[in-house]
Amino acid sequence: RGGAYSGANLFWLGSPAALDALAVWRGIEQKRKKARAVLGAFGWGLALLIALRRLTLDQAMTRAGKRLGIKARAIVLPYAEACIDVDKPADHAMAEAILKARVAAL
Repeated sequence: RGGAYSGANLFWLGSPAALDALAVWRGIEQKRKKARAVLGAFGWGLALLIALRRLTLDQAMTRAGKRLGIKARAIVLPYAEACIDVDKPADHAMAEAILKARVAAL
């Protein structure tokens, strides 16, 4: 509720507990293509509320953080490009083209 968002895989770890949560998150990410594993990590209730658009981004992050034992919040970036994973040559070329276009527009 309140918008459409993508994850950027950018994290700030502000406490020792966040390191433990990051280890849990790595495990969740490794299973990201197995919906039941991801749903199990965060709970079916949270998934249902998100799917039905009953939660704002902040509410969803608060609930997810509680499941991980941390205070979690989203930082909304003004750059959609932050969500691009640059892990293949084609991704690198695309990122370079975006940056060149941005510099040329200055």
